Amino acid sequence: MRKKKIWITLLAGITLVATSVSASAEVLFTSESAGDADTVYVAGNPDFYPVEYYNVETESYEGILPEVLKIVSEKTGKSFTYICSGRVDRRERLAKNKQVEMISAYCPEEENMSEFLSGEQVVLSVPIDGKEQQICLGFTQIASEDLTEAVCSAVEDISDSELTELAVSCAKEQKEGQFPKWVLWAVVLLCILLFILSIFLSVKLYKNKKRGEQDKMLDPVTGIGNKVYFTHYFDNSISDNARILYYVAYLGFDIEYCNKYYGKEESENILRYAADVLTQNAADTDIVARITGGGFAVAFQSSNTEEAQERTRQLLEHLNSYGKKYSRDYEINFSAGVYSLEQSDRSCETVLFNAQQGYLHAVEKGLSFSFSNESLLQKTEEEAELQKQITAAFKNREFKMYMQFIVDKTTKEIFGAEALSRWQHPQKGLLLPGHYIGIMEELGSIKELDFYIFEEVCRQLENWSSTRFASLILSCNFTRLTISDDDFMARITEISSRYSFDHSRLIIEITEDIEAKNKENVVHNIIECKKAGFLIALDDFGDGYTSFSNLCDYHFDYIKIDKKILYGADTPNGKKLLDGMISMGHSMNMKVICEGIETQQQNELICNTECDFIQGFYYHRVIPQEETPEILKKVL
Repeated sequence: MRKKKIWITLLAGITLVATSVSASAEVLFTSESAGDADTVYVAGNPDFYPVEYYNVETESYEGILPEVLKIVSEKTGKSFTYICSGRVDRRERLAKNKQVEMISAYCPEEENMSEFLSGEQVVLSVPIDGKEQQICLGFTQIASEDLTEAVCSAVEDISDSELTELAVSCAKEQKEGQFPKWVLWAVVLLCILLFILSIFLSVKLYKNKKRGEQDKMLDPVTGIGNKVYFTHYFDNSISDNARILYYVAYLGFDIEYCNKYYGKEESENILRYAADVLTQNAADTDIVARITGGGFAVAFQSSNTEEAQERTRQLLEHLNSYGKKYSRDYEINFSAGVYSLEQSDRSCETVLFNAQQGYLHAVEKGLSFSFSNESLLQKTEEEAELQKQITAAFKNREFKMYMQFIVDKTTKEIFGAEALSRWQHPQKGLLLPGHYIGIMEELGSIKELDFYIFEEVCRQLENWSSTRFASLILSCNFTRLTISDDDFMARITEISSRYSFDHSRLIIEITEDIEAKNKENVVHNIIECKKAGFLIALDDFGDGYTSFSNLCDYHFDYIKIDKKILYGADTPNGKKLLDGMISMGHSMNMKVICEGIETQQQNELICNTECDFIQGFYYHRVIPQEETPEILKKVL
């Protein structure tokens, strides 16, 4: 194909003669790439002002190249129809799918569409960043040789002199008789120079604007798209017809833990590794981005749920190979949540939220991944509503103290009780801790609940102090978040000072994963509690977190053996483990409480051990605080 360069000086000529193109020129616009067989379908660049751009108001393509096609249409007798797609550049897709014969505003140096084209015709050259860039008309693989030859010939026929004469003629018609001929030529030349300058500045500003927009969509650590990028392509690339074929996966790891124990640099290495894995395993129709600190989103197509599950498993397998691949002595565990798009899903924010709920559920349950089904999302919605109601619940004193009695293993007499919380919800009724503890931990209000129940325990012990129940103990739980706080002892001292009771009757129970938070603060607070006369118990001992060395680091008065140890004691080795833990507790001058006794068999088993106290439904159910006096009067 013969190529001819038309320099930027001709742009003025093309623009000036636009009004002289015959009305018979047929350059049309449509949203479909099928219809009239006698027209040549063209895919245009919607955002290359002023060379070519899509005008939303007129719903048509405007600029220099559409005017050139009008001239070509007049010369060849062929009609050209632009496929209008709004502001979305669909040229590559339309060429790849063989839906158009021509690509307009094709730049060989920048565009990556050459594999779908059979030829090109240079129309003009534009200086960009000091470098000359050619603007072409491209012909796709379905363009006929006759069409290609006719268009190329028509473009070549637009000569320098012809365009210059037309420009001069246009200007002369407006100014004839008013100025000498040399003045007219000077005006024409000045207009041309000003037009060249305006084109150069426009393209420069356009590139700067485009570069700024791209920077806003780029994640600086991984080099892939960020949440803005993901949202943009989710909104513009997923068609209504393909929507129900898409799944969105949120894949993430605990980056805060990684920052703390392995360092920020290692966290960034993991992020870059994950970005490489996800992009290398992405299809052309996928959207991949980093959208949170340690989280990535992938939108992908699958024909069914089983296929989507397998795709997710494969991605997680690659992601979780980081430690092995780079010879680390630790593993990084990615988890995932997956959401299947519905036809009505238009909000990218909602879709990402739904996928993240599946991720949080997977992390909570120890799963590699979880799908965000309707029941899970309904539960999430209910929890969000509860979040809004927690503050009012404290104000209205909707949280109630319940108790479960603890009995002496030998005498079977009530030794004391453990204080528990329940939420008397005005609409939902009585809610167990599993419905609100996790939400409170996320909101940071779990500390208020801990101190709330602590004060109820202090009040109850004061009430008992002048009765025959004065010898009973009461225990209350403190989460790891609360016990590690700097102001823990200040709050404990301030609350307990309002009530008069024997502090040795109050046991502070600490969950077994206490080492997960500030260990120095925990040690200090335990020592201060013992100085204040309170007793300390380690709750859920044997549940999997605490090492035996912690029994030396923390000065406990009681250990409460987790019910999982009891449930496993029906085997010879399980029984030996239970007996060994009890014996170890006694050797360190600690009393042992076994909890979770619910059946006759479990009771017989535990009564044949050396534990000191028993707690469980087999002896006493969990009851409201106001019902305790009646039971105590019967047994004491």
